Amino acid sequence: MISPEARKLFAYLQSVDTLPTGSFEEQRAGFDASVAKVPGAEGVAIEAAAGPGFEGRWFRPEGARKGAAILHLHGGGFVVGSTISHRPILTNLARAAGIDILALDYRMAPEHKYPAALDDAMAAYRWLLDQGYAADRIALAGDSAGANLVLSLMLRARDEAMPLPGCGVMMSPWLDLRVTADSIMRNAPFDPLMTREMILDMAKHYAGDVALGDPRISPVLAPDLSGLPPIYIQNSDADILEDDGHLLAGRGMEAGVDITIDSYPGMIHVWHAFAHIIPEARDAFGKIGAFLDDRLR
Repeated sequence: MISPEARKLFAYLQSVDTLPTGSFEEQRAGFDASVAKVPGAEGVAIEAAAGPGFEGRWFRPEGARKGAAILHLHGGGFVVGSTISHRPILTNLARAAGIDILALDYRMAPEHKYPAALDDAMAAYRWLLDQGYAADRIALAGDSAGANLVLSLMLRARDEAMPLPGCGVMMSPWLDLRVTADSIMRNAPFDPLMTREMILDMAKHYAGDVALGDPRISPVLAPDLSGLPPIYIQNSDADILEDDGHLLAGRGMEAGVDITIDSYPGMIHVWHAFAHIIPEARDAFGKIGAFLDDRLR
C-alpha cells in the first residue's frame, strides 16, 4: 500500500502534462524553476564548488561527519538537471546522511556528448582524493542518469587501477540506454514523468556515435562487474526503469559484488524529489543514511 499523500500526488501528476517541451535551454530553465518554491531540508549550507575540470556546489549539513564526502551526480537524462533542480534531493540526502555532498553541474548533451559528463565526474573524484579524502570514505550517489554515471565511474576507476570509493547509492537507476527492458512498457501506465520515446531521444543525444548497447554508456552490460564496492539501489515497481536496477543487482551479485536493492511499491521515477509531501521519500532517505553510516565509518 502506498500512503494517501503519495496516492493524491501521483493522481495529480497523472492529470496534468508533466513532460518537458521546448528547446534544451528552455527545458533546463523550466526544470530549475519548477523546484524554486519546493522546500528542501533545513540546516544545510550551500556553497559554490569548482576544481580542475568540474563545477558544482557543496551541500553541507550541520554537524557533518569529518573526513567523509558524497559525490553526487544528478539525473535528467544527460540533457537536463542541475544542482538547482536537485536542491530538494540534495538537502534531504545531506541531512539524512550527515555528510557533506559535492554535487556536480556536469556538462550535458547534446552540446557535450559522451564522455564529457563522465570525464567531469572523474575529475571531481580525483580532486576529492587530492584534497585528502580517503577513497573508502567517499560515497558516489546519483539518481536516474546520475546513477548511470555512478556505475560508469566505478568501472573506469577500477579499470584505471584507481582507489575505489567506499560505496555507491543509486536512486531509480537508468543503466541500459537501449531502452528495451520489459518494465518500459509494463509500467508506462503508472509513471507520468517519462515515456520510452522521451528517454530514447535522451540516450541518443548522450551517446553520439557510440552504440546504445556499448557498456561505456550502458554500464550494466559491462562484461565484468567484479571488484566493485558495495552498492545500494532503490527502485520501484511502478517506474518504467524498474528492470535496470534488478538487472544490476542480479549481475552484480553473480560477480560477487555486495549489492542491496530496495523496491518500493507504487512509487514513480525518483520519488525522492517529493520528500516534502510523501513519507515514502523520507523513508527512502532514512535508509540511504543508514547504509552510508554503515559503510563510511
